[in-house]
Amino acid sequence: MPVPPTSELVEIGADIASRAECATGTGAGAGKDNILALVNVLRSAALDVRLQNARPSGPQKVDVAADKITEIWREHAATIYGDSPTPGALQVVFADRWAAMEISDSRASLN
Repeated sequence: MPVPPTSELVEIGADIASRAECATGTGAGAGKDNILALVNVLRSAALDVRLQNARPSGPQKVDVAADKITEIWREHAATIYGDSPTPGALQVVFADRWAAMEISDSRASLN
C-alpha cells in the first residue's frame, strides 16, 4: 500500500541526489561519498525517516505496515484453524532492507 513521502523524506532525497552528483563528479567533494552507501541511506529513509534521525511529520511505511498487521491480527485473533487449540493466524512479515557490509580483518561489520 502506497505511503506518501513526508517533507523530511523529500529533503533527505534531495540531499542524497546532491551528494550522489558529487560522488560521481570530478569537482570538489568528488569521491567523499560511496553511491551504494547513499542508496542505503535513501532506502532506510524510505522505510522510516527516523532511521536517519529525522522527525517524521506524517506516517511512515513502518507505521502503516504495523497498523495493517494489527488489523489482520484482530480479524483472526479468535479463528481456530484445524485441530489446533490455539486460536489466531500466523503472520510472517519481512522488511526487505539491504545493509552495506564492510569486510576487514576477516570480519563483517554493518555500516
